[in-house]
Amino acid sequence: MPPESDLGTGGRRISPGEADLDVRCPRPLSEAAHRVGRDVAEIRHYMTAYVMARLDGLRASVRSTALMAIAGLVAGTAGMAMVVTASVLLLVGLAGAMAALYGDRSWAGQLTLGVIVLAAVGVGLWLFLRSARRKSMDSTRSKYEREEARERARFGRSATD
Repeated sequence: MPPESDLGTGGRRISPGEADLDVRCPRPLSEAAHRVGRDVAEIRHYMTAYVMARLDGLRASVRSTALMAIAGLVAGTAGMAMVVTASVLLLVGLAGAMAALYGDRSWAGQLTLGVIVLAAVGVGLWLFLRSARRKSMDSTRSKYEREEARERARFGRSATD
């Protein structure tokens, strides 16, 4: 036998089959409308809470990303400052050593070291640019050789023949 139900019967217990045949409305329409309004208000509250939680999560994520970016910038700046400081101290020390070789003439040691450092930077830059230019030319040459081979395979000749 199916379980009995008292939903919507004002406390009188009826079977599910009997409920289908009962055409009376034991609750007034205003009571049902009030319940629907209360349910809609509850759903609206939960949706608002959900949207607020999602927005708070997004704000926290943006805040965390911004803080990590700032920390990265500070750490990068500090690291670069340390490298520059170490480089300056190294060059000052080398200039002092050269000055000792010139008989305690600090200007001569600084001048000599400055010329050496600038020459080394210039040579390094020239070698880098020459290498990059050569790689670019080799890449371009290879590209056109492949294209020429495709033309020969497809048409029996190339544009340069």
